[in-house]
Amino acid sequence: KMSAADRFQYFVKKVAACETVWGLQADDWAFSNTNEGGMILPFWPERELAECCAMGLWDSYTVTPIKLSDFMSLWLPGMHADEVKVGFFMTPDDKVGVQDPVKLMADLEDELRILNS
Repeated sequence: KMSAADRFQYFVKKVAACETVWGLQADDWAFSNTNEGGMILPFWPERELAECCAMGLWDSYTVTPIKLSDFMSLWLPGMHADEVKVGFFMTPDDKVGVQDPVKLMADLEDELRILNS
């Protein structure tokens, strides 16, 4: 029920505080497509939220944690290079916020600075 902007802020704050991002993994990672045909990799700020989306096409996927340090040093730069968007906080009814990896990186860095000051 939260707006996309509120879900994004929640995602950034929760992920920075817990230092964990959650994804869905089988042989590969769960993904979706933009209306323009681009790729979106969805991530969640909490295990339970990811579990709610492990259904339908993704019912054989396992909720998998990703350390925030790996997400920031490997995932986001790789996604930027591959022109893959970040899907944040997808809901079971396929409502998903989409963000550029560079923007997410900057916001996570800002939030981590606040937490560590």
